[in-house]
Order: sequence, then C-alpha cells, then structure tokens
Amino acid sequence: MSSISLSKEKQQSVLAKVYAYMFIGLLITALTSYEVSQNMAALELTKNTFFLIVLFQLGMVFVLSFFITRIHPVVATGLFILYSISTGVVLSLILLVYTQSSVSSAFVTTAGVFGLSSFYAVTTKRNLDSWGGYLFMGLIGLILSSVVNFFIGSGPMDFVISIIGVVLFIGLTAYDTQKITTNRAYATYPVLGAFILYLDFINMFLYIIRLFGSRK
Repeated sequence: MSSISLSKEKQQSVLAKVYAYMFIGLLITALTSYEVSQNMAALELTKNTFFLIVLFQLGMVFVLSFFITRIHPVVATGLFILYSISTGVVLSLILLVYTQSSVSSAFVTTAGVFGLSSFYAVTTKRNLDSWGGYLFMGLIGLILSSVVNFFIGSGPMDFVISIIGVVLFIGLTAYDTQKITTNRAYATYPVLGAFILYLDFINMFLYIIRLFGSRK
C-alpha cells in the first residue's frame, strides 16, 4: 500500500467512510447476536458448529486482509457484511454467559476507549509507525499465551491476558487509525479500513467484558 500522506480534507473524508462502514458492521453484529440469542434452535446450532464458524471467520480474515484490493469493492463490502453476521452469531453465546447490563456496560466502555484511541491517532503529531513491530510481537504473544491457557485454565493467567489484551488493542486502534490516514489504498477501499478497526473494536470488547463482566 502507498504510504503517501493524504491532505487533511481527504483524511477526514476517508475516516468518515471508514467509520460509517464500521458502524454498519457493528450494528449488523449486534442485531445478529441479539436475534440468535433469542432463538434456542439457532443457539443450539451455533454451539454445534462453533469451531466451523471460527474456521470460516479465519478464512474470511485472510481473504479480507490480503486479497480485498484485488476484488470489486461491492464484493468486498458483501464479505465484510458476511463476516459481521458470523461474528454476531459467535457473540450470541456471550449473552448466555454475561448479564445484559454487563454486555451493555462493556460495549459503552469499549466505544469510549476506542474513540479516545482514534482521537489520539488523528490529533497527535507523533508518527506511530514505530509501534508496528512491538504491537505485532505483542499480538503473537497474546495468541500463544491464550492457547496455552486454554489447556491449563488458569484464572490468574486469564486475568493478566485480558489486561494485556485491552492495552494491546488500544495501541492497535491508534496505530491502525493513523495508518488509514497515511495510505491511499484506504481511500479506494474504505471497507478494508473499516474491517481492521472493526476487529480492533470487537477484540477490545471481548477482553473488557472478560475483565469486568458479571456472569449470570
């Protein structure tokens, strides 16, 4: 992707489109999650096909991350919507574990933290490119530690992982937001920027609710 900076006016235009796509994706996810959580047959199907859905999502992440600029923008948008729906299906299981007030509080908290991170990225004069390597290593470490803890089931380790996850995705939100304003490809494919920030938001939400959510 080209890293030539855009004008301030163009940056604002690109970010507006990116946030619009992201909002639509989050809205679709929220509505899907709610509808599935209210349907016992859909919930049972989700439980039985959970790992297949996750594998499907991983495949979608790969396609949207590496091939989105090679496909028609309309197709890319359709894939993003499809991914948003699949995420809503998976997240419907969270509504079975946490209270509705916890989910609402976690969402509001995530929205606030996400907004502040993006605002910092847009207003700071500091170049955040140097964060990329550290954030990538942190993400790999987070994934590996999560896999290990999946098998050992350590409560304290889960708590630490959740804290690190929140901090990491705060950093990624700022880094990705600034990256969107300095790469011309996002002006052509705003849905790609929306997808990246959507992933940051969803992951931050998941770690926040693990930290502060009240279980039923």
